[in-house]
Amino acid sequence: MKIYISQQCLNPKGETPKSVSVEMRRLNQTEYAVESAYAHIFDRGNAQTTVSFTLERSHMSESEAEAFALSHAAEIAAQRPLTLAFECAPGKSFGLSNAAASKIKTETSGLITTTRYEFAGARTERA
Repeated sequence: MKIYISQQCLNPKGETPKSVSVEMRRLNQTEYAVESAYAHIFDRGNAQTTVSFTLERSHMSESEAEAFALSHAAEIAAQRPLTLAFECAPGKSFGLSNAAASKIKTETSGLITTTRYEFAGARTERA
């Protein structure tokens, strides 16, 4: 699976995303009518989808890994509004338009960086 943020490929070396999670939440309103046996639940129409995943990358040197860890989150945050796209297979692409990066956490271990991404948007769409 290839992952793109605003046309920039996050895993150009073919790194496989781990722990892919998609969560959709909607706020609902509940009203309890007097002397009614049932409550009325209304969809407020404000869905939010959160997509999170982890990528491990190898670097040529420890200093390159450290530089990546220190600069990567700022580079992603500078691209606004974000379009998040997942290319699963030929003809099977999904996206999250008008997304916002809610969390980007990078850890280093020698030549390896592990980055946990979390993005929020309205809903996933087929591209």
